[in-house]
Amino acid sequence: MSRLSAELVRERVRGTILERIGDTPLIPLHRVGAGLRGDLWAKIESANPGGSVKDRPALWMVLDAEQEGRLRRRRV
Repeated sequence: MSRLSAELVRERVRGTILERIGDTPLIPLHRVGAGLRGDLWAKIESANPGGSVKDRPALWMVLDAEQEGRLRRRRV
């Protein structure tokens, strides 16, 4: 693997799946936005770890429950 491609892999690989939540990629919609005065972009929610827009609220629900003591590690 070349140095450049190794750096790209490291950049894309995260330490935990939680680090991927909220880092939803955007893509430009050149054809759909043609003729508009600004740029048109789309969020690719399917790229989230759970494949859904629901990943972000679910993470915050878990973090909130942990902070309030309603959810603890190694407990159901």
